[in-house]
Amino acid sequence: MWLLAGAGLLAGGSASAQLGISGSSEFCDDGPALSAAQNDRLLHFAAIVREQLEQHRQDQAPPLALVSRSGLDLSLLGQRYSHSGWVQITAPEPEVAGVWEVRQLYYACQDQGPRLFDQGLSAFVKGTHDPDLGFVSLVWLPPEASAALAPQVADKASALALLGEQYSANAYPFSERYQNCNQWALEMLATVEGPVPNRAQAQAWLRARDYHPTEIQLHWPPLLWLSQLSPWLRSDDHPDSDLDQSQFSVSLPESLESFVRQLWPQAQRMELCHHLTQIVIHVGWTPLSEGCQAGPGDTTLDLAQRL
Repeated sequence: MWLLAGAGLLAGGSASAQLGISGSSEFCDDGPALSAAQNDRLLHFAAIVREQLEQHRQDQAPPLALVSRSGLDLSLLGQRYSHSGWVQITAPEPEVAGVWEVRQLYYACQDQGPRLFDQGLSAFVKGTHDPDLGFVSLVWLPPEASAALAPQVADKASALALLGEQYSANAYPFSERYQNCNQWALEMLATVEGPVPNRAQAQAWLRARDYHPTEIQLHWPPLLWLSQLSPWLRSDDHPDSDLDQSQFSVSLPESLESFVRQLWPQAQRMELCHHLTQIVIHVGWTPLSEGCQAGPGDTTLDLAQRL
């Protein structure tokens, strides 16, 4: 049932500011146990993702990208990606070696609450429901926008200013009552024009620029009632007009990427996937095939030769 997936899907939720920014790995979305072969394959896939980030860095683009992964299986919802964050490198100068880390929100099991979390790129890529077939998407803002946003994402005070007090996996994007992980990543976009002191102003910025969240249709009306039984799903922040139509409006990677493209049509996108013996790299806004098969113009790498 998607309600169960949803609880974990967006379980990288909000965080209260007093939790701070953590480097701990005690969160709920740890993914399945991996065999040695699967672990090696995912590490090599992460290395390819890192190479693409490094290439853009060498092209003098600011070292920041919106990164999304196929964390949980949301295919029943028509969604490939479940979780987004902002990936940056610790070293600001191109000639200095650094570590790529993803700043994001997760629901921390040990605290029974959400927190802001910095995670290495390899660990982020490995947080997938299917270690044999996975997707990662990278979106680069234009240089001017990236240069303005990057320091805001990296700044602790700026990042914590846009954290919600309570977590909900299906948080309504225009309510301050709850927040999910993708919503935090989205609201950080408001800082591209300078520091934003609170979520109300960030959401006003999103409304003014016509942000459209993803609409999740509950095709069986009792699902709306069942959603209220989950501790990670809420409906009291959603407008009655949505509930009357048995739907939730939620921030998912799909809507984040669409919004970035709407704001900056010149933004660049790359999609990468791995499937057993191959990696496919696709440039552009059209989606890769569900089975990770290369299309015209795509690059295919023999993963077996790298293992």
